Amino acid sequence: MQILIERYLDHLRNVQQTFSQAINSCLDGDARDDFKILADETHRFESKADDVREEIKTLMYSKVLLPESRGDIMGLLESIDQVPRFFEIILNIIRTQKLAIPDLIVSDVRELVSVSMEACDLMIMQVEDLLQRARNSSMSSMRRRASATSSSGRSSSLSSIPISILSLRSRSRNWWSFWVRSPTRPTACQNGLTS
Repeated sequence: MQILIERYLDHLRNVQQTFSQAINSCLDGDARDDFKILADETHRFESKADDVREEIKTLMYSKVLLPESRGDIMGLLESIDQVPRFFEIILNIIRTQKLAIPDLIVSDVRELVSVSMEACDLMIMQVEDLLQRARNSSMSSMRRRASATSSSGRSSSLSSIPISILSLRSRSRNWWSFWVRSPTRPTACQNGLTS
C-alpha cells in the first residue's frame, strides 16, 4: 500500500514540475507550442496519478485495511488529488481561452506560483513523513511481537500486541492532523483533542 502511495506522490511531483514549467513558459511569452506540450505532459502525469489512486482504492476495499482506516486514507488521497486536478484545470483554461497574462501582473503571478509550489512540496513532505512514521511504527510492533514470542516461547496475548491504526482527524475543512495510535502513544482524545 505504501509503495502505491509513494508512486502516487511521484506522479504528483511530475504534475507539479510540468505545471510550473508550463506556467513559466506562458509568463515568459514563449511559443505556444512549448506551453501546449507541457500542458499535455501535465495531463498525462495527472492521469497516471489518477490510475494509481484507483489502484489504491481497489486494493484497500478488496483486502488490505480495516474499515475505519480505509475512509481515512481515501479521504487523504481525495484531498491531495485536488491539487493535480487544479493544475490541469488551470492549464486547460489558459490553453482553451488563449489567455495572455498582462505584463503588469506577471511578477505577482510568478510569486503566487512559487508559493503554491512550496505549499505542494510541504504537503508531499508531510505525507511522506506520515508514511515513514507508519512504517517505523509497524516495524517496532513486529520487533516487540518477535521479542515477546521468543522470550515466552509462545505467542503473547492479543492485548499486549500493539495495533497501529492510521487515523486522520479533520479539525477544519483545510487543516488535517495525523496520528499513529499505539498503546505507547496517547490517542487524540487523551491529548484533549476531539474529532
